[in-house]
Amino acid sequence: MVKAVYDNLKKPAAKDHFTVGIQDDVSHTSLDYDAEFSIEPDNVVRAMFYGLGADGTVGANKNSIKIIGENTANYGQGYFVYDSKKSGAMTVSHLRFGPQPIRSSYLISKPTSSPATNGSSSNATTCSAPWFRRRLPAQ
Repeated sequence: MVKAVYDNLKKPAAKDHFTVGIQDDVSHTSLDYDAEFSIEPDNVVRAMFYGLGADGTVGANKNSIKIIGENTANYGQGYFVYDSKKSGAMTVSHLRFGPQPIRSSYLISKPTSSPATNGSSSNATTCSAPWFRRRLPAQ
């Protein structure tokens, strides 16, 4: 969305008053932005893991990012969304790792697409509770 502001400034007739991130259907001052735009390098792996509270997914992912950061040449970043008071609620682990220090916002909007072993493309998203799949965003 910040890029939309800079793109607006480059225009010969830039808008003086505008909104970003919402569709202003009253005064029509919204700036269009590219939701797919990312400054993250292609060599950063982005993975999302959906789990069920108390199923061990968050703990396993915390250990995984620690192992990747300490025992490989990669830097790692993990961010975990869960309710510590509710067992059985949905948890989401956002993991990034790559060869340079990670300087990204914590939440992952689009996981890395990577080639699967059979030659098709696979998404770096997992879900430990199959009934959550209906509630997950299409990736």
